[in-house]
Amino acid sequence: MCNPEKVYWDSSIWIALIKGENINGVDRCETPRLILEDAKAGKVLIYISRITVVEVQKKKNKPELNIVEDNSVQNDFLKHNYIKHIDVDKKVAYLARDLAFTYKLKPCDAIHLASAIKVNAEALHHWDGDFGKVPSNILNCCHPTKWTKQTSIKGDNF
Repeated sequence: MCNPEKVYWDSSIWIALIKGENINGVDRCETPRLILEDAKAGKVLIYISRITVVEVQKKKNKPELNIVEDNSVQNDFLKHNYIKHIDVDKKVAYLARDLAFTYKLKPCDAIHLASAIKVNAEALHHWDGDFGKVPSNILNCCHPTKWTKQTSIKGDNF
């Protein structure tokens, strides 16, 4: 089998899955569910930062997850061999600091971006965030990370 595609998921993807988000007629779960199926089949590796474990607990302007939803995140979403956790080590932290300063990113978005860069992700999937401020040519990797944000249920951008 060929090497699986490496994608990085911002916390907003997980929150959409957990909450079953449908915003302005767009089912934010449809494409991520398909990607999860590909991940289970070994076609995709999904990378997340360890901060995701905490960040999904509360999303800006959204209600906090209840204990059942939080347990679902920990047990059903984040504990699988096709979901790889990236530690916020010294390299990630300093890169995130530089990215935040240079591109005026929120700290967590900078950590997500630095983590995606660290693993040479082929795409960074998100529903929100400041990633549009970052030119894709800043990456020094074989497969430049694409800033992908699903805008329709057709999923062209995923």
